[in-house]
Amino acid sequence: MAIDLEELRRIAKSKTHSSSIAKGKVRSWRKAYGEANKSQRPIKQDERAYYERRVRSIVAGQLGVPEAKIGIYTSFTEDLLADSLDMAELAIALEDAFQIEISEEAEEFITTVDLAVEYIVAYKEAR
Repeated sequence: MAIDLEELRRIAKSKTHSSSIAKGKVRSWRKAYGEANKSQRPIKQDERAYYERRVRSIVAGQLGVPEAKIGIYTSFTEDLLADSLDMAELAIALEDAFQIEISEEAEEFITTVDLAVEYIVAYKEAR
C-alpha cells in the first residue's frame, strides 16, 4: 500500500486518530511526541536532507550494510533482512541520535529511511 506523506504528517501532528497506515494501525502518536506546537518553525529542506543522511548512516551501522545499499525507500525488514531485535536496536539508536522518543506502535510503522525521516520531522516540528 502506498503511503500518503501528507496524511502521515497530519496524523503525526494530530491529537488522536485511528487511521490505518502501512502494515499496522497507529492508535496514538501523541504519546511519542506530544501535541503540535503551531508556533514552531517548519523543518527546512536542508535539515531534511541532513536527517536522511544521518538515518542512512545509523541504519548502515546498526544493520552492518554498506550505506550505498540503503535507498530512501529501502525496507529495513524486507530488503536489509532486519529482525525484530534489529528494529528495536535501530529505534533506540534513532532516539539517541535525534533526541526523540519512538513508541512501540511507531516502531512498527517505521520501516524505511523515508518513514523514519517523516517521523523525525513530525516529531521535531511538534516540539
